[in-house]
Amino acid sequence: MTMTSVGVQADVNDPEGILGVIRSFREQMVEIQQLNQTLIGNTNRRNSTMQNTHYANNSGVKH
Repeated sequence: MTMTSVGVQADVNDPEGILGVIRSFREQMVEIQQLNQTLIGNTNRRNSTMQNTHYANNSGVKH
């Protein structure tokens, strides 16, 4: 698993100040949510494929 750090820097002289920081942080959070949804989708597809392969490989096996 890869960990990613997210950093936000703000210029105290920026007229937006803390609002700019909040806006930037929110944009990064939205990107992280989208990435998480993509990863969840990929995991679900992989698990489904592995499950289907398992059933196909064992469908004719008598125990």
